[in-house]
Amino acid sequence: MDQSEPPSNFNSKPPTTVYIFNMSEDVWPFISAISDNQARQTEIQENANLADRDLFSLSYEDNFLFISPRPISDAFLNYYCQITKTKNIQVAVTKVHTGTICDDILHDEAILNTIIAAANHTHRLTLLSYATTPQFLNLITTLRQRGLTIFTPEAPEDQDAWTVNFYGSKSGIRQLAQKSTATEPDLKMPDGLILSGIVDAAHIAAWTYLEQGGVVVKTNKGHAGSGLLIFRPGDLPADYSTCIQAILDRLKQNAYWDKFPIVVEDYIAST
Repeated sequence: MDQSEPPSNFNSKPPTTVYIFNMSEDVWPFISAISDNQARQTEIQENANLADRDLFSLSYEDNFLFISPRPISDAFLNYYCQITKTKNIQVAVTKVHTGTICDDILHDEAILNTIIAAANHTHRLTLLSYATTPQFLNLITTLRQRGLTIFTPEAPEDQDAWTVNFYGSKSGIRQLAQKSTATEPDLKMPDGLILSGIVDAAHIAAWTYLEQGGVVVKTNKGHAGSGLLIFRPGDLPADYSTCIQAILDRLKQNAYWDKFPIVVEDYIAST
């Protein structure tokens, strides 16, 4: 459970599974477009703080290297090994965490050497991650160039990697739901539109709000509640022009609203 150097018996084990916790990379275009630097750093840190949770993605593995953006406490690792019966686990932490951990790995020779050492004499690794990102695919290429055979059972092939970014977006999943209606009638989403630009979005959001009594506005690559505006009854002015301006004022607070498509959809009250 060492978080720096490989344990002495690590290289004698079977080929290792390597897991990279790259949550921030999954929505990096969105995070990098957060205008306020402190808010951007907070988002990166909040994601990094969830790293220990993803150990449980590997509860079926008995021999793995977990690459984390932050240290994981020995108490938590002991607890994890006790309940999962994991025998051989190593945690490696990058020297810096910029939010794009796969890039950080490429600039961290110690981590790269740890990954190579984990491949043992077979030079074979199974590489898993929280998300298949451009940075993750670039890391795979680099490791293969260093002579390793890399297996990625949970990642699409290069020609299909676009599906992760597209269907992982608000507009992409909406289009998938619309296309799947005939075969999956239970896959439903609130009525809405996909728009480009904050001016059109504000006009349509204001109209929807006044007609429906509420409206939801989402940026295409929002994450964990960021990039999401929910306007409930009474939240906005009842005058159309004033309502437009109130929504525009909110959308102008962050650059990502003008950088990505915007989804405007009906507000559905929770019951």
